[in-house]
Amino acid sequence: TRSYRMLLDFSNHVKAGRTISTDELIILGRKLNAAFERRPGKIDCFNSNHSVDLRESYLSFSEHKNTKNDLRVLSCFNKNLNHKAITPPEPLKSFSNLTELIVWSSANGIATKQTHFDITRSPSINKRKLDLILSSVHKWLNFSLKHIPHENFKHPAQPNKVLILLNAAKEPEKKGIERQGLQRLSNKSDALCYGATQDNLIFSVDLISVNSWNEIETRQFLGPQCLIETIIEYLQMSLPGTHQALPKITIECVSAQHHITTARRVNQWFLHISNCFYKNHPLSTRYIFQLAKKIYCLQFRNMNPVIDSFNSSDSLLEHLNLEQNKYSPIVFDPEALKNHPIRIMAQHASSKAISIFYRVFNLGLEIFIFDEMGSITHTMYRKRKDHNPLKPLHKFLRSVLHRQSLMLDPINKKNNNANISIKFFQLIALNSQQYTAKERHISSDITFAPGFDVKATAWSHNTHSYATTKTSQAFQNKREMNYDFSCDGERFSSRDHGQDIFNVAAKHILSLRQTVEFYPIYISDLDLSLYAEISTTPNRIHTSHYLQVKSVLEYQLNRALKIANKS
Repeated sequence: TRSYRMLLDFSNHVKAGRTISTDELIILGRKLNAAFERRPGKIDCFNSNHSVDLRESYLSFSEHKNTKNDLRVLSCFNKNLNHKAITPPEPLKSFSNLTELIVWSSANGIATKQTHFDITRSPSINKRKLDLILSSVHKWLNFSLKHIPHENFKHPAQPNKVLILLNAAKEPEKKGIERQGLQRLSNKSDALCYGATQDNLIFSVDLISVNSWNEIETRQFLGPQCLIETIIEYLQMSLPGTHQALPKITIECVSAQHHITTARRVNQWFLHISNCFYKNHPLSTRYIFQLAKKIYCLQFRNMNPVIDSFNSSDSLLEHLNLEQNKYSPIVFDPEALKNHPIRIMAQHASSKAISIFYRVFNLGLEIFIFDEMGSITHTMYRKRKDHNPLKPLHKFLRSVLHRQSLMLDPINKKNNNANISIKFFQLIALNSQQYTAKERHISSDITFAPGFDVKATAWSHNTHSYATTKTSQAFQNKREMNYDFSCDGERFSSRDHGQDIFNVAAKHILSLRQTVEFYPIYISDLDLSLYAEISTTPNRIHTSHYLQVKSVLEYQLNRALKIANKS
C-alpha cells in the first residue's frame, strides 16, 4: 500500500494523465488496503481462498512470557519442539491468545481438521478446549469467507458476520457455587446471574468479525465486564438509524460446564437487545438487565451505546428519574428483576399518559409516577384515615397538564399535550413474586376528606441566570429558588417572610383546620412558568420537574406543620 500511495502522490505531483477513473482508483486502493493493511486485531490473510495448499499435518504450540511487558506470547511451529536443536526453530506466527492463532491458521488453510496439535509446551491449553475452538472457527469461516464481488469495494467496509466465543481464554473455576453445592438452594440457571450466589459464568469473550471486504478482525475481552464491553463493541458496528443491519451473530461457549445453556442464554441476551433497539423500540429506550449482583441500564446517548450500573433497585429508580429529551420506554431483559413490580409498570406506561402506580401497605402507600417522557418519580406516604394522597395528586397533575399546555406554542402542535391522560393503577400482589396492575378511577374509587387548596409559585431574583444552567442542577439547587404560597385567599411571599415562609404558611393552614387530627399538606398547584427556559425541551417543563419541586416543598411545609402542631 505504501508503494501505491507513493505512485499516486507522484502522478498527482507531475500531473500525469491517467486512463483509469477516479472511482476505479478508489476501489483499487480499497482492495490493496484489504489485502495488505496491518492494524491491531486484523488477521493477516494471505491465502484465504486456499489457492495454495499450505496444510500442515503437524503443528506445535509453545508459550512464554514477553520479558518487555510480561505478557503471554503463544507461538505456532510446524516442527516437533521436543528434539534437542542447536538453535530454536523460527515460529510460523506468534500471537497473544489462542483464538487469534487458530483463526489465522484456519483462515489461511494451515490448520485443518486432520492436523495434529502438540500442546505439551503450552500448559494453559487443554485438548478439549482446543478442539472446540477449532471446530467453531472452521465451521464459521467456511460459512463466512466467500468470494467477494467487485461491487463490494464501491462502498466502505461493513461488518457482515460475527463469531463470539465464550470462555475461550478463561472460564469459571470449580469453586464456590459448584464445590459447595450452593446451586441447589436456587433453581436460577441464568448464566448471567447463576444460582443462589448470583454468579456471572462468563469470564472471557473472543469476538471475531468478517466484513464486506473479507477482512477478519479479532478482539478479546477479559474479566467480569467482558460481556458489557462486547455488547458495546457489537452495537457500534452498526448504529441504529443508519439503515445498516447488525452483523449476523453466532455464539459458542467452550466452557467445561454449562456450555450449552450458557451459549443459549447469551444468544438470547444479544438477540433481545438487538430487537429492542433495531426493530421494536425507539433509540431512546432504556434496556434493563442483570449481570451477577448488579443491575445495568443500556441506552443510546448521542448515537452511542452507554451502560450504567447499579447496586440495587433503589439506585436504578433514582437513575430512571433522570430527565429524558424524548419519550424513553423501559424494556427488561426476560430474566431481569422478575420479582420487582417495575416490570408490570413499564408494560402499562405510555407516552400518551401520565401513569401512576401505587401499592398499599399497612402503614402507607408506595407510589411510582411515569411522566410523559418516561421518567419515574418514586414516593412513599404514610397512611392516614380519610386522607389518601391520590386525589390531591390527581388534582395536582391536572393542574400541571394545564400549565404545560399554556406554555406551548399554539402554532406548533407537535408537542401539544391535550391528548395526554392521567391513569391510576393499583399494584396487586398475585403471589410473593409477581404483581398485576389494575386500573382505578380516582374520582369514584378513592374517598378523600375535603381540604384547602395550596398553591406555590416559584420565582428568582435573577431568573435569567437559570437559562444557562442545566435543568437538573437548577432544580436540585433549591436554595436559589424562592416560593410564594397561597391558601384560602391568603398569600404569603418569601419577599416578606424570607426563610420563615414555610413556618408562616404552615401555621395559617393549621389555623384553618377544624380537626385536631394531624394529616399532611398536599400542594394542589405549582407555577414554574418563570423557569420554562431551563428545560431541555424548549418552552416545556416536564412533569417530573414539577413532582421534584412538589416533593421538596411538601417536605418543608409538613416539617413546619409538625412543629406548629406540637406548639
